[in-house]
Amino acid sequence: MGSAEKIFREGAIETAASPDQLNAIAPLVTPRHVLLLASVFLLAGILIGWACFASIPITVTGPALIKHDAQGKAIGCVAFFSLSEGKRIDVGQVAFVAVSTVAEDEHGVVVGRVDTVDERLTSLETVTELAGDPTLAQEIQKQLGTTLFASIVFDSVDGRLRWQGGVMPADDDLKLFTPCEVRVVIDDKSPIQLLLPTLFTDRVAAGSGAN
Repeated sequence: MGSAEKIFREGAIETAASPDQLNAIAPLVTPRHVLLLASVFLLAGILIGWACFASIPITVTGPALIKHDAQGKAIGCVAFFSLSEGKRIDVGQVAFVAVSTVAEDEHGVVVGRVDTVDERLTSLETVTELAGDPTLAQEIQKQLGTTLFASIVFDSVDGRLRWQGGVMPADDDLKLFTPCEVRVVIDDKSPIQLLLPTLFTDRVAAGSGAN
């Protein structure tokens, strides 16, 4: 081995063994890198937690008409649903009623609950009787097709209707047969269940089969 080659090898070994040279070749992780990595893991943890444990309401929607008691006070509404959506409604489910004559962005919606569900198919004559207007009844039937109806009872607080999301308006604004839109909460699901519905459906089916 020549002297020049020997000197080159020794220099390379010394360079590789030198801590300063090693740091130059592979710099140590800085606190900034650690903070950035920790932030990424924290954000990922928050997103995973939200996807697994947050709750998103699942609703069905239908047209409705305000109904009064014997004293002429609004106590609820009659809501109409298509056959497929109406069969998903049960007594006791929470309902949110947007009244057409009340600004939703200012006063919000009336909170209520499903009181009864008529599972019989509703004829045009029945819809007309409930709506109080043959033309309106025909529009409802045309919009929904085969129809079911449910009775919604409004919640009250200190003798006043319970409104959510705004300033409470006067109850007198709710005239008999005033058109509304009802959203009934039929279920709550986590975001991951909505993103991966097939996975959870398969698990439920597997559990039922095991039993």
